[in-house]
Formats: sequence, structure tokens, C-alpha cells
Amino acid sequence: MPCPDQLGREAATAAPWEPVTPVKTTQTLRAHSFGVPAKFIDGVTIQAGDQFVISEVPTLEYVQTAGAVVRIEIDGVPWQVVGVTDIPAAGVRAAVRFQVRR
Repeated sequence: MPCPDQLGREAATAAPWEPVTPVKTTQTLRAHSFGVPAKFIDGVTIQAGDQFVISEVPTLEYVQTAGAVVRIEIDGVPWQVVGVTDIPAAGVRAAVRFQVRR
């Protein structure tokens, strides 16, 4: 099984009308990645080739926002985060499930 190494976030820090230099931050994760089961693939929101990554709760901000790109590096290959689910969905987060795509 591939092992997720890094959670990364690139975000612009200036006003939208000013040229920016993205700021990149990373965090090493304890996590497990695996292919999305075929029964969940719908071809739209979940595509063949997507992976799920279940990890500890990162201290780094991991929610996609305007101007920010969140990626997870798995065995040195960057994957784009396309979905995030807290585990459990309500209450104190114990883990996070990322849906990632190349």
C-alpha cells in the first residue's frame, strides 16, 4: 500500500489585484491510502483512479478555499485533494478522510 508522506497547501497571501508569490506549507502525516471501492465510483464526483486517504487530524489548514491548493504527496507523487470528510462527521474530529486525484 502507498504511504502518504506530506500534506501541502499553497495559498496566495496578497490582495486579489496584486501579484502574489504562493506560500507553500507542508506537514508529515500518519495516514493510509487505498483505492476507492468500485461501488462508490459514479464517474462525476468520484472517478476511477481516485484514492481515499485516512489520516490523523492535521494541524495544517486542509480545506480548499479560493486561491489555495491542497495536495497530498503519496510516495513522492502529488495528488490533488478533491474532497474532505471529518471522522466522525459531528463532534470532536478523530481522523480525516481525503479524496485525492492525480
